[in-house]
Amino acid sequence: MKVGRWGSKKLHEKWLSFTLKQKIKTIAAMVILIVALSIIFNIVILDFALNGFNQILEDNSRCHDYQAAMEEETRAFKEYVKDRSDESRVLFETACARTERSVLELPFDYDRVGGRAIFRNLVHPEWL
Repeated sequence: MKVGRWGSKKLHEKWLSFTLKQKIKTIAAMVILIVALSIIFNIVILDFALNGFNQILEDNSRCHDYQAAMEEETRAFKEYVKDRSDESRVLFETACARTERSVLELPFDYDRVGGRAIFRNLVHPEWL
């Protein structure tokens, strides 16, 4: 405790020995340092927040692509059931391939989570 008081006393004596110009320069330097540290801190926080937000947007985009692919596959399947032509079969197979690609691009590990969990979270209520 005496060390703290001694250091504080010594700092106080040093401060009293400064000229007014030195005190102004010291205070200005402290203000500049605090502002610079605040700017750096804000940039780091902003970078972290924007990268996180960007990741969320990318994940949402992948989920939307999956939902659109499922809707397209559903329409293609209905069309193939109505008209069993080669053209409707090719459209259905293309839609299935797009759905498979979109499943692989989902932000989830499909093998670990399983299709049932992904289906439950991404399916439109009117499909049920």
